Amino acid sequence: MIKNPLTYLKKKHLLWAINFWPPIFGAGIRVKVLRPDLTDVLVTMKQRFWNTSFVSRHFGGSLYVMTDPFYMIMLLEVLGKGHSVIDKAASIRYLKAARGKVSARFKLSPNEIKKIQLKLDSSKNPIEWVFDIPIVCEKGSTVAIVSKTLSLKKMQNKN
Repeated sequence: MIKNPLTYLKKKHLLWAINFWPPIFGAGIRVKVLRPDLTDVLVTMKQRFWNTSFVSRHFGGSLYVMTDPFYMIMLLEVLGKGHSVIDKAASIRYLKAARGKVSARFKLSPNEIKKIQLKLDSSKNPIEWVFDIPIVCEKGSTVAIVSKTLSLKKMQNKN
């Protein structure tokens, strides 16, 4: 079984590691804000020749990659040991062609964290949690919305 190298990093090294993770780095994505408690992340991507489609707009795959690992990583940190968080489904809805710099913001409010924890505590089975992530261009317009479904599970003690 391949172990996740991010689990061995200290929080202060996580930003550096994520910025150089091959799918993130290769698409030209940058993590601009990463709060120490991992409840707020801002990701940006400038348009470059390697993330531009045949019609001179952002390549859709790069827009999706901007949103891929962040809620999973954030929830793994916030929920702590003894929890499993995995991607279950994702979809992207393109609203308009994107040019220039785009960004996506990921936030976990204390209220949302509490709701997740309460639902996990009351279920012996995995739960699903859906996040809708708007991708916004530098003019402030939403160019795409990514819907991510995560499967969360509280691991049972095997004593």
